[in-house]
Amino acid sequence: GFQDQEMTVYSDFSLAVNMTLLPAALKAGGYKAYGVGKWNLGHCNIAYMPWNRGFDKFFTQTMSGIHYYNHTHDTMHYDGATYDLYDLLEGEADDGMGTFKPALDYQGVYSTNAYQDNALTYIEAHNKEYPDNVVPMFLWLAFHGVHSDGGDPKWEEMSETHQKYV
Repeated sequence: GFQDQEMTVYSDFSLAVNMTLLPAALKAGGYKAYGVGKWNLGHCNIAYMPWNRGFDKFFTQTMSGIHYYNHTHDTMHYDGATYDLYDLLEGEADDGMGTFKPALDYQGVYSTNAYQDNALTYIEAHNKEYPDNVVPMFLWLAFHGVHSDGGDPKWEEMSETHQKYV
């Protein structure tokens, strides 16, 4: 297991691809599988990414922790320049290997809100595409907000219900 190891930006290992994950098993049973949130099971090879592990669509961060608002993990220095390591991706398993892109529309959006918005979008789109529930849906949602790295949510972005518990 990985109980003594953490996937980092430089990790060259992953959960083995010969292990069937829950979304892949459900997909084999006719489900559409969607994932939103922290994917910390490997990213050093495209085969390890969530859209190649059974998910039809996925909105994710792949590293152990990212800034809540700018979604960067760290900075990297290369050839005299400094680069932010941006880690918020959206992808889908549309061609067998999956396609993904940076989710740049969410710059400045608190990560928990971005995850919630995408989860609701997946639910609404699935229900619209399959209005009679002929295709069951699996949604995996792993919020990043339980971590302490990257700052606090902005008060004005919280709903009144959330503000009651702060």
